Amino acid sequence: MAPPPLSTVRQYDPQVYCQGSFRLGTAIRPLTDDEEYDVDSVCEFRLLTRQQLSQYALEPCRCDRVAPSHPI
Repeated sequence: MAPPPLSTVRQYDPQVYCQGSFRLGTAIRPLTDDEEYDVDSVCEFRLLTRQQLSQYALEPCRCDRVAPSHPI
């Protein structure tokens, strides 16, 4: 099997963390096994400024990293 492609965003020092009720520890458990948690996450690029790359230009980078493992 081929190794995964190199990250297109690694140079920006991405930090991923939860926000909202999960971060606060107040998430409500789904009532049934058919339901899922709603988890909000943030990906902060600590070494990237808006002058270097706009949010619009950054969107394809995010989708390239998330889409293979999670539907958007």
